[in-house]
This record gives sequence, C-alpha cells and structure tokens, in this order.
Amino acid sequence: MKQLQLRIQVPFSWYREEDRFGGFPLWRAPDPGLVHAYAQALKREIEASGDGMEDVTIAAVRLGGGIAGILPAREIEDLMRTIRRTFSVDKQAETLLTLFPGSLDLNVVNTYRQAGIRRLLFEVPSLVTRECRELGFPETLPALDMTNYILQSMRFAGFGLRVMSGIAGRTEERWENILWQIFHYNPQFLEFYPLKEAVDDKEQYPQLTKRLRAAGYEQAAARRFVRRGFSVLNFEMERDAAEYLGIGLGAESRMDGYYTKNTTDMRTYLAGNGDFERILTDIRTWEETGERG
Repeated sequence: MKQLQLRIQVPFSWYREEDRFGGFPLWRAPDPGLVHAYAQALKREIEASGDGMEDVTIAAVRLGGGIAGILPAREIEDLMRTIRRTFSVDKQAETLLTLFPGSLDLNVVNTYRQAGIRRLLFEVPSLVTRECRELGFPETLPALDMTNYILQSMRFAGFGLRVMSGIAGRTEERWENILWQIFHYNPQFLEFYPLKEAVDDKEQYPQLTKRLRAAGYEQAAARRFVRRGFSVLNFEMERDAAEYLGIGLGAESRMDGYYTKNTTDMRTYLAGNGDFERILTDIRTWEETGERG
C-alpha cells in the first residue's frame, strides 16, 4: 500500500501574523468559537477525504501550519480519532504536533498520549530574551522552563524546538547564546524556520551544523536536526519528497500526479463543509507545476 504523510493545517498563533509570513494566513489569538468551528470543519474535510483511499496507509501526521496546540487537547484527540476512523493508519504511525511553550499541564500531556501523539515541537521565535523584545515576540524561556519540567516529570522523551532563523542583525554571539540554550534544554530534534522577509543566513549554517553534530545531532533534512539514535519520520518524509495529503485552510496536497490547494479564505473554508468543489482553488498536474513524480 502507498504510504502518505497527512498534513493538518491549523492557522492560529499567539504572536505571528499574516504580513510576517508568506503564503499562509494566520489568526492571532483567535476566539474559542472560531477555534471550535475550525476543528469541526477539519473533521468534515478529513471524513470527505477518505473516499477512494483504500490503497493508502497514513505513515505520519503533522499538525502545524501555525500553532496547532491552540486547539484544545480534547479537540485534537477527537481529530486523531476521526483520522483513524477514516483512513488506514499504520500501527507505528508518527504524529507530530506544533505548540507553544507554556501550553502544557499534566492532563494535556496525558490526553496527547492517549491520542497517540509522540512528538511535540515547541515553537520559540528566539531563545535570546533581548531578541524577543526587539522583535515584539513573547519571551519564551520562562514558559519553556516549566514545559521542560512537566515533560521530564512525565518521562515524555519526544520533544523538539522550532527556532526562527533568517533574522536581520542576529550576530554570531546571539547564535552562540541560542546554541547554549538548545544544549541546556537538550531536545531530541530541532527545526529552524525563516521569516517571510528573512535575510540570507546560509553562511551561518555550516558552523551551526558543525556545532550541532559535535553535540550529538545529525541533519535529517534541510534546517532540521535529530539527536543521534532518534528519528522523526515526518522530517524524513518531507526530505524524501514523499506524497502528502493536506487538510485545512490553505492546505496543499501532492499525490497521484496532482497538486491541489485549498482556499485561504476562512469564511469559504468553514462554509465549504468539506465539499472539495467549494474549498479547492488550484488543481494542477505535477508536470504543470514543473515537478516530477
């Protein structure tokens, strides 16, 4: 059976906004009513996507786009049940959830475990307090300390950090501070992501990669690292350009020779009720996009 990655797009954030990041709309600190309505719309699209997927196995699930952890833990658990009810999901399937430091407590971690989530990726705009203040982003270190304490007390091993890169004015000294904090928290995996208006920081990556390798990390994909002996299947499938099915606002899919994209208009998406004729805005073959199968 064909193996797919399932990408669930959650367009919510505590601090990011659309004008700072390209190609994907984000709602800052959305109200609970919108969050619930969006979770219901995701479930309807998941259920509609199951038709004709009898020969497909879901090998990995990534809940991200924005900060998926803004969805209440019970909503996420319900989404995972819907996925398993709709698709054939591999028994060893990996689920990776993006969230923000400080959003965990013991009950939430237990709910994630019950939902089969084994990889938690914490988005931190910076690990340098002064840089957070300069950019107008939340200072994440105090929340990250509490998050790390909860994960250690519950023996939850699969956590990673997602650190912003490509920031103008980020000096070697600041990169050194970021690395020091990474080694302090000792995550199992790392992802570096650029701002929409990111400066070219490619010259910094050889030294960064060298330091991370010396500390026991291996490069799993572009801007992604895992601790030696650990694995993140979602990273591997993205590195290998595996086919994927996207669900949600602005979600893209690449499978069976076609590229598709959902609407980025929230009202249209919510009203679409999982009807592909109403929510799809782009359908092209791989050849038309310049890709090869």
